[in-house]
Amino acid sequence: MGGFKRTDLFLLLFVATCLGLVTFSWTGNWDSDEFNTDSPLAQAPDSGYTSFFQKALYFKIVKNAPSIHMEASQLSLNSRSKWIYFLDPSGRAFSNDGTPIDYTALKGSLDQSGGRLALEEDVQVISRDSTISSQRMSYVISQDLLTSTGSVKAKSLNKENGDLVWINSDQLVANPKRREAVYSGNVQGRIQRSRAYEEGISFSSDRVALDLNQQHVELQGEVSMKKQQLTAQARRGEIFLENYNKKLKYFVLYDDVKLREKVSAKGERLERKAFAEKLEGIMSEDRIILTGFPKVLQRGDIIKGNRITLRENNEVVEVEDANTNFKLR
Repeated sequence: MGGFKRTDLFLLLFVATCLGLVTFSWTGNWDSDEFNTDSPLAQAPDSGYTSFFQKALYFKIVKNAPSIHMEASQLSLNSRSKWIYFLDPSGRAFSNDGTPIDYTALKGSLDQSGGRLALEEDVQVISRDSTISSQRMSYVISQDLLTSTGSVKAKSLNKENGDLVWINSDQLVANPKRREAVYSGNVQGRIQRSRAYEEGISFSSDRVALDLNQQHVELQGEVSMKKQQLTAQARRGEIFLENYNKKLKYFVLYDDVKLREKVSAKGERLERKAFAEKLEGIMSEDRIILTGFPKVLQRGDIIKGNRITLRENNEVVEVEDANTNFKLR
């Protein structure tokens, strides 16, 4: 971000005065680590170096390019510590290549020396492809590194096919420019297809890595995936976002796979269970392929083979073993 220059201060004072800027008493009580003046991340305002403003407009230009601008109802600026504190911020920050990040919150701080913007309470951030809400957000502008915590809710647009990816979690670490994000803690997500008649898929996990450039979702730890009447669990998983309408695997589950499905057949509903080391789901054909010592329990029968294929909502089971292939009803 660079240090705060005397010209920046004059410009700030001039703009603020035009807006009817007046000095006010600093009465905020920000108790969290980000905003606590006892925290090593912040320094208490020094009356000899601190200016206080109302209805402030702040902006900074680095190397003839915009770095950050903001409107705030109240603002405290310390010329020695290079910290700025503010209430009701609304503005835009720019990464090194000019990628914009729009933000709003109830309060926050800015470390001008380190180029770190911290926001708290009712935080909303809008980047090129995503909208993120949370209780806390930190953005290191030079690294394009965004961290959100506390009731994180994110919506990402997959521009390649128009799908929406909704993910809720306890924490998010993202690089908006690279379209990469890692969610952790009680992660729950849903992929909504751009066409209403196409089926979406829901998932949950301990950790989810979303890479929209690679069209890939990685799931780790207590993975669960649900589509219509089928629910599958495993330790790891992947979703290949570009393969929905192709005769290729759209999602894969690994390690200790457990599947449960309710199937409508001959006027009745039966529950089918399956176990395997690997499950591949082909969305375009409603087909599930089980490998790695697969076993299916259906109508009291135990079906085993080297490779078992299930058709969703169809009691037909296709079995391949070392010597023969056959179908069971």
